[in-house]
Amino acid sequence: MTYILNVNLERVIDCDYQINRGNHEMIIKTIFQNQYKKIISVIRSNYEFNNTMLSVGNIDTEILLGETMGFEGSKLKWNLIFNKLFKVILGPGYMRITVKDEQREFISNIIENLNKGRRKNNPFYSKRSELKVAPFSQQIRSYSTSKDIDLFKYVGEKEFFDKMSKYKYQKDLNKAQYDMEINWANSMLLYYKDKSHVAKDLTHQTDENLQKVIEKINIIKDDIKQDMIRKKYPKLYPFLSYEGSALVALVIARECIIRGEGYTNTCATIGITIVKDAYMRLYQNLSKTENFIVKINDPLFHLYSFDNFVKYLGLVNYDYATIGTFFLSFYMNGDTQIFDTYFSSGGDNDDPNFRYMLKYTDEHLDKLEEEFQIRPMLMPMLCPPGEWAKNKFGGYLSNNIMKEGFTIGTKVHQHKFSNEEIIYETLNNLNNIPFQVNNLLLNYLKGKGKFLLSKSVIDLEPLAVKRIMKIAEFFSDVDKFYLPHSVDWRSRIYCSPYYLNYQSDKLNSSLVQFSVGKPLDENGLNYLYIYGANIHGENGIGKVNYSKRIEWVIENKDKILKLDKNLILRAEDKIKFASFCLLMRELEANPSYQVHMPVFFDATCSGFQHIAAIMRDEKLGALVNLDEQSYQDNVSDVYKYLSTPINNEIRRVGAEDTKYINLKYVDLPRDILKRPIMTKPYNVTVNGIKEQIAKYFSKVYNRNINEKGMVVNNVMYLNVPSINSDRKVTITGVDLFKISNIIYNIILNELPQVKLLYNYFIGISSILSKANLPITWFTPSGLGITQNYKKENSKSILFKTYKKNIRSVLKDYTDELDKKKQVSAIIPNYIHSFDANNLMLVIRECMSKGNRNIMSIHDCFGTHPNDMINLYEIVKIQFV
Repeated sequence: MTYILNVNLERVIDCDYQINRGNHEMIIKTIFQNQYKKIISVIRSNYEFNNTMLSVGNIDTEILLGETMGFEGSKLKWNLIFNKLFKVILGPGYMRITVKDEQREFISNIIENLNKGRRKNNPFYSKRSELKVAPFSQQIRSYSTSKDIDLFKYVGEKEFFDKMSKYKYQKDLNKAQYDMEINWANSMLLYYKDKSHVAKDLTHQTDENLQKVIEKINIIKDDIKQDMIRKKYPKLYPFLSYEGSALVALVIARECIIRGEGYTNTCATIGITIVKDAYMRLYQNLSKTENFIVKINDPLFHLYSFDNFVKYLGLVNYDYATIGTFFLSFYMNGDTQIFDTYFSSGGDNDDPNFRYMLKYTDEHLDKLEEEFQIRPMLMPMLCPPGEWAKNKFGGYLSNNIMKEGFTIGTKVHQHKFSNEEIIYETLNNLNNIPFQVNNLLLNYLKGKGKFLLSKSVIDLEPLAVKRIMKIAEFFSDVDKFYLPHSVDWRSRIYCSPYYLNYQSDKLNSSLVQFSVGKPLDENGLNYLYIYGANIHGENGIGKVNYSKRIEWVIENKDKILKLDKNLILRAEDKIKFASFCLLMRELEANPSYQVHMPVFFDATCSGFQHIAAIMRDEKLGALVNLDEQSYQDNVSDVYKYLSTPINNEIRRVGAEDTKYINLKYVDLPRDILKRPIMTKPYNVTVNGIKEQIAKYFSKVYNRNINEKGMVVNNVMYLNVPSINSDRKVTITGVDLFKISNIIYNIILNELPQVKLLYNYFIGISSILSKANLPITWFTPSGLGITQNYKKENSKSILFKTYKKNIRSVLKDYTDELDKKKQVSAIIPNYIHSFDANNLMLVIRECMSKGNRNIMSIHDCFGTHPNDMINLYEIVKIQFV
């Protein structure tokens, strides 16, 4: 049994260092004396004890314990008492103080005597208030106290933004941002410690459920047979706050439901957030000590960075999901159930997209939608992000503690960069671009434009729409905010926040504009018109020459200025087109209006563009618009070009082979064929093409009995377009696979240089894989990239939760080279790296010419309309 001492972990680890310097006796005495006095002072302030305590408030702790232990004299030798009663087990990051076996009965008697005094003299005595010796050994926690849970109260929308508003109005925005990242949870909790702003009789669902969950956790957390965390992760256990982890599980689960994450990913996100939270708080607690400050500069120290901490704990990918499942399970069972799982495909295992998803239970959905808690790392920043450099960790300001690199994605493989200075430069340039909310659009969407927020228009759940709009309102009076960026291991750039992310969904991206605006010049007005036509897309207007696109805007100007609802609803990107109409109305009233809205142009199938340049293939280059063009030239369309031979071959097979008779009248339009063609340069497989085009058709399953007497599900695809516009075709899964095979082969036959390059890359990568070597290449900017996939080791794991078991497949990786993956992945990774290289060179050149208004969405470029003509030239020059 362990005598529970709430020893501060800061002092414990500091003690660990000082013990190594020979001060064992002094440090143990100080810790024990101070902590024991705290316990006694709490007892004596409430109770009287006969024989043990002669009078309340007049007790000498040393004399008390000395008499109890049989020591003589007024002063106590603390080291002798400690050595007689306790044994100490020290480890890196924790200290366990355990009662010696021969002293257990003695300590129990002391506790029993104290409790007798309570029962006799305290009129408010209850058995629950008795002092106890813990039945299981308990390692000392870094920040867990029984009182913490009293602060975990409901945070509604108004309360959340009231509390967060104090940060955005501070003079020192760097400090405000840092405090917001570090203290967001505590701020929300402490806000509700004062209930003066809440009706006294107001109760909330989160408070009730969280309290019940904590009660369940407290029942099992000291029972090693039930507490999976303590049993499976003994190194992690001392650093966790179970109460805080329960809140994290609740908040993250809500976020993941909004984003449409699967159950396993949700659990993994909960798990890694819990571990990060533990590291962050531990770091804060220890950073004030002299010894820690000295140690923290040592890259080998286990608290030097979050990655070091994870290595010390011995955690791998599936451990995060296991940890997350443990805490999430309390919200999925019994009287605390507010979440449940379902199958995304309706429960049919034959569906390739089959997976567990998380959802609210029906009875809790409305109540939980009222609550509002968002992590700052999902939102824009109030100040410029931290600077990236070789020995500096940038992005969100709290990353100076976490020390996580700029590369997102899995870290289990051994991909790496060399000569990465251009990555630092690119991220720092993008991170320092100021943005603001598009208030013209925001106000319209809150009023007459509400019809654009329906799920049928933007394909977002109502709860997600509500949160995006509320975050936009929060930042609407901020003159400038900033968006941190990161890269994947191929150097593709990603905007980090979920909310107000210009790379995100149509609503998020449309609400973001440049903070620095300027009136339009003649070129700017022309490119604004061209952009307006592009995002509407009526009758393929985005594929005709620039002059005709400008004419289309002029012809429809009256409808545009009136924000004609029918015109807006016919647009391909309805929200962005509405934003364009709003800006046009402002320009009509004031031609000198300061324009902040970006305009974009997209590369024409950039994968084929890079292949055409590498192979010097003039035919392919012309199909993807690499040849010289003027305002009067129509845009080449490689998708339309390939659609004709693809459909001709599909119908030929249907007419000549009775096995595929359903294909005789199939006619797939450009929009269905676009994605398979666009992803072929990235080595999409036949099965990949099948999944891409299957999404356009309705699917049903026919259950039949095969020749062996077994029940089989035959999938049928309905509403497939045909050469007869008034009729649709029904095809089988076998038919769809044949169509996919035809698409795959026609692309390579029509574009032979693509096939030649594929064969070259596959041959080189096969040779290196057989030699068990990774693959390294250099982009034109000098950035070195090494592809080094490790073999996957999938595990089917049964999560034994509180009362419900859920089976899921999790990925782990070995140290062995994945030779098959090395070969299949080289083409898309190589092409993606060239996309990213072109973007980095473009950003560098734009910054050197004074254009700091730029957005990047992989092979899509955005800037102020006035700067588009220069950006267009820069993109072409840097591509070459």
